[in-house]
Amino acid sequence: MTIKRISLAVMVAAVCGASYVAVASGDGDQPAPASAPAAAPSADLAQSYAVFRRAAGAGDAIPAGTARVLSSVTEPAGVSLEGARAVAPSGAGAVWAIPGHDKVCLAIPDPVDGFGMNCWTGEEIAAGKAAVGLVGMAGQGVGDARLAVLLPDGVTAATAISATGERQRMAVADNVAFGDVNVASVEYVDADRTVRVEARGTPADLVRGKG
Repeated sequence: MTIKRISLAVMVAAVCGASYVAVASGDGDQPAPASAPAAAPSADLAQSYAVFRRAAGAGDAIPAGTARVLSSVTEPAGVSLEGARAVAPSGAGAVWAIPGHDKVCLAIPDPVDGFGMNCWTGEEIAAGKAAVGLVGMAGQGVGDARLAVLLPDGVTAATAISATGERQRMAVADNVAFGDVNVASVEYVDADRTVRVEARGTPADLVRGKG
């Protein structure tokens, strides 16, 4: 098991040499939101999102093997695998939202091994930085990403916007927008403010053959 930091991302890999690159959005130059940023969530982030306040179901229990892989990131971040919720299906497994007092993490399973994962403070979330994606996967074109974005309570719609301005609605459930999109940013409306989250799609030098 290794932890890989590639570009701005954390790749939690089950073995060395994972095939794909995980890119976590929002740690680079951040475009200004279209209006004033939303206020940061309350200090206890584990209670700031409805997904963590709902009762856990059988499908929310993280399998032991997955917990071992994720724990090398979640333990230093101070977030709770016991409080995790499965927020979306993603082929190789569930996309996990993982709460803590000071941070929230999202983890997307890599189709081959490991996870693309990142964690954010309340201030980073309010600044529109809470997105993590997988890029460079087989079949992805330039700008494509498998992307998850953390959303505030009450937000039920999010739109991925490509570098050329095409717009694509993302599936939203449990405070998370998730999908395979061509993306340069994601927008959502929270309390009459339009929040823009920077996102990273596959660069040209990582485009792989179809399959």
